[in-house]
Amino acid sequence: LDMCDLDGKPVNLGELAAKVKRCLPRYAPKAGDWLVINQWSPYEGNTPTAAYKTVLAALDAAAPDNPVVLAGVDGHASAYNSRALAQATDQSGKQVGFTAATLAPGGLFAPFKPYVDLDSGVIREGARSAIPAPDSGLLSAHDEQAASQYRQILPAVSTLMASRGITSIQDACATDFIRDRLR
Repeated sequence: LDMCDLDGKPVNLGELAAKVKRCLPRYAPKAGDWLVINQWSPYEGNTPTAAYKTVLAALDAAAPDNPVVLAGVDGHASAYNSRALAQATDQSGKQVGFTAATLAPGGLFAPFKPYVDLDSGVIREGARSAIPAPDSGLLSAHDEQAASQYRQILPAVSTLMASRGITSIQDACATDFIRDRLR
């Protein structure tokens, strides 16, 4: 699929910043456009460099004018830059942002505190739902273009798996659309 993707490979923070800079012109060309980067490895790589001490610092430097989300390969963690963290919304859709104040005891997002690291930009589990990042595009088919791509890709995936003796798979992210095309 045509998307910005780290292929699940661990990268240091300099390599991460470089990838963000390469993806911006194609996938988020205007200031304010979201950049979604798929298959980020939250538990490997992310090694600090002389220029970047945290994931947040690398993302902020590489995309100061765009909100960025790194969609983790595990489905449990994502990382965001400051522009994205500032877009966290309450249940009514009002933008209030993830901040020390909103995460403090009694703050709007206090229940999310254990899942939000403002120093690194890494957010885990349900706390990610407060940030209105666009769908990563993986395993979804919300429009005809995505559906068309999956209609072409999935039969080949099924054939390849069967040729290797793989007769079934389980994927917690698979939708009915995906499952129907892998049968």
